[in-house]
Amino acid sequence: MDGYIIASMGHVHDGGSNIVLKLNDRVICDSHAVYGGGGSEALGLDGKKWQTIREMTECNTPVEVKKGDVVVTEAIYDTELHPL
Repeated sequence: MDGYIIASMGHVHDGGSNIVLKLNDRVICDSHAVYGGGGSEALGLDGKKWQTIREMTECNTPVEVKKGDVVVTEAIYDTELHPL
């Protein structure tokens, strides 16, 4: 049925960079992981700074959807940029 996506926000685990939400191959939300700060940092066993995800950015512009539209969610991970 027709309707609206009112707001969206991704969810990834450590190592994740962002979640992309597409409507008919058009990006309608790119929610990014924010690492570190606010108790989301520690020292790893190797002595290097280790950061975990603190929050995800939100997309809050309503998007109209119609019956038959194709909605795709892509999770992007980069464990070189965000080591586990």
